[in-house]
Amino acid sequence: MPPATEHGESRADTVVFRRPVHTGALGSARLRAPTRRLAAIAAPQRVRPLDCARMKRVPSAAGVAAIVLVSLASPALGHAELISAEPADSSTVEGPSISVVLTYDEPLAEGSSASLDGPSGPEVILAIDPADPNRMTSGPDPLPVEPGAYTIQWTSVGVDGDIERGTVKFTVTAPPPTATAAPQTPAPSPTATPAPGDGGPGDTSDVILPIVVGLIVVALVAWWLLRRGPASA
Repeated sequence: MPPATEHGESRADTVVFRRPVHTGALGSARLRAPTRRLAAIAAPQRVRPLDCARMKRVPSAAGVAAIVLVSLASPALGHAELISAEPADSSTVEGPSISVVLTYDEPLAEGSSASLDGPSGPEVILAIDPADPNRMTSGPDPLPVEPGAYTIQWTSVGVDGDIERGTVKFTVTAPPPTATAAPQTPAPSPTATPAPGDGGPGDTSDVILPIVVGLIVVALVAWWLLRRGPASA
């Protein structure tokens, strides 16, 4: 039968390893070192404050990005901005007639208006083009205007009710004078010259011939009288 230990256990069942006991300061330090390691392993792991701050920043950054995107997209979707004007702002165009067209970047809602003011008389009201709701025009036909400075005052209403206002200024000049053709004088028609002897106004044969005949007759009568005179004596 195997010998019993100090605690009454059989040596065949339990093998007891006894560490030498050291006394003094060195022995006390060696005993405390394993105890500290075990306590560090058994203690619950705590999250560092730096990790918590990083976790809090992630949702904050996402929220800021979403706000920025919404703020950038809202003006583009809510305002009817003027993108082109005919005539263009600060331009000079030639009369005597023009076409006024304002083009916007989105359809115009009810309440949008524009007017043309200048030296031609009462202001002209522009209307939304039925064929293109992004435009306001002065009408299908050119607008007669006089030379001078003109101003277009416009108000656009977006689909969500946002309002924009602005002005377009331009100058109209008189058209260059056109060269007028000199009146043509009709050339005189040639007058036919009558041939000699055709009884025209310049023909004298009808006058001279009777005179010549008369002279001949007078000469013959005188000669006859002269001959008869001596014979009768």
